[in-house]
Amino acid sequence: EVQQFVPNMPLELHHWHTRQYTPAPVQLSPGRSPGARQALMRLIDGNRRFTEDCAKAYAGKVEADANPFAVILASSEIGVPAEAVFDQAPSNIIVQRTMGGIEGGDGGDTDLYIASLEFAFLKYRPKVFVLLASPGQLPEVALEQLN
Repeated sequence: EVQQFVPNMPLELHHWHTRQYTPAPVQLSPGRSPGARQALMRLIDGNRRFTEDCAKAYAGKVEADANPFAVILASSEIGVPAEAVFDQAPSNIIVQRTMGGIEGGDGGDTDLYIASLEFAFLKYRPKVFVLLASPGQLPEVALEQLN
């Protein structure tokens, strides 16, 4: 029945929200700094709490003196806030959501994504940048655009 409304869209895109969430394995490479490893472990631990339905930090609370340790570039197709996925208070992470490309340099809207990420880095000096997306080509395309 969905194909009546969007006839040319692949059927698998209509069923994305019914799939079981499974966290992807993360390898801590030796090239990361101790601060980056600690930040990544905070996100991994928060994601474990989220998947085990034991989340505790994400409650919409905001600390007065925010010092975010991570920037999350998230696909807007992900229906759960990144703060909930990683069980972090909104003041602990910066989330930039997008539906499309992030390649800049054309003077258009895409430059705003890059400028926003650069500003977040310069102001807060986060330890990690995370790309949160559904499986598929989006992560590879985003990384190609940034290189």
